Amino acid sequence: MFKLGELELLPLFAVPVGKIAMKQVTTEIKDFLINHEDVIVRPMSTSTNRNLNILDNPICAPLKKEITEQVHAFLHNCLGVSKKLDFRMTNSWVSRQDPGKDCWMHSHSNSLLSGVLYLQSTANSGRIIFHKRKHFDNVFSETLDITITSPNPITGNGWPVDPTQHSMVMFPSNLEHSVEINNSDQVRYSVAFNFFAYGVYGYDNVVQLEIK
Repeated sequence: MFKLGELELLPLFAVPVGKIAMKQVTTEIKDFLINHEDVIVRPMSTSTNRNLNILDNPICAPLKKEITEQVHAFLHNCLGVSKKLDFRMTNSWVSRQDPGKDCWMHSHSNSLLSGVLYLQSTANSGRIIFHKRKHFDNVFSETLDITITSPNPITGNGWPVDPTQHSMVMFPSNLEHSVEINNSDQVRYSVAFNFFAYGVYGYDNVVQLEIK
């Protein structure tokens, strides 16, 4: 809830995006991740045999555990998601973005919650931009072009989040996002991941779907 003078503004049905500062990744884990042969180079991958489960390596176990704990806290404590469903990390990969490169708009398929942890980044290495879904009329219909002089997370068509080093951003997998051009003189590395919910779906003790 926002308060503007005497006016209380309720951001109803907002898309949840969480950002949190994580512990500094150990040198051993960071070196393993950024030097791995399956690092995906943005915007195009140069790897023909990509490892999309890189955090499953035993070296990365402490990092995977921390990410999972923070994702569960976001889901259960912030969003109120039932603990009856078991959200598990389904895949993970490392991305490299060289100076002058960007990443086009996309979303993540076959997952429910996604995220990115910045291993090596600076303020000018390219913000992640979250884009308002087409036909998502939370304020005005897209059939009218209403000028917004001071965009905010409610009225904007897109919203940037800075790639603060050691921070992690979590968001719904179907939320489209892109990455700005890396305008720094440093290579940026990040590790991305997806989660999916396993267990029994239904209501009033009626099992409608079970995913094991």
